[in-house]
Amino acid sequence: MENSEFVIIDGVLNNYSGKDDTVIIPKGIILIGGFSFFGNADIMSVHIPDGVIKIGFYSFGECKNLKNITIPNSVTSINRLAFKGFKSLTNVTIPNSVTYIADGSVFDECDNIILHVTAGSYAEQYAIENGIPFIVKWTKTDKKCETS
Repeated sequence: MENSEFVIIDGVLNNYSGKDDTVIIPKGIILIGGFSFFGNADIMSVHIPDGVIKIGFYSFGECKNLKNITIPNSVTSINRLAFKGFKSLTNVTIPNSVTYIADGSVFDECDNIILHVTAGSYAEQYAIENGIPFIVKWTKTDKKCETS
């Protein structure tokens, strides 16, 4: 599939060349390929559809104006430098489905980032190990500590 903004081959998004500030990735994508959005300064918000399972190497790297990104529950893997250089990005929710996040460079140069993670998740452990600020979300089945 190819149109004026997206180059998609066999379910892999290989390139986005549009100038929209809000990007809605088409359904049917299973992999956001490496460098797909690299350096696109126009993008401020990205919606990744359910069904995407992997975010590739440097796929959103250096998108300096990107402020919001929605990662669906279908994503299981986030590769190296995927979000490098997001100067404007402040909040990213990483769903429980994510069981692999590459070494500490995924959020390189994201100086204001706060990860939103679920208690006990892989993403919470990743944030702790890499010194990334995070906020824990509790699920309905988690038992919260109460003080009297």
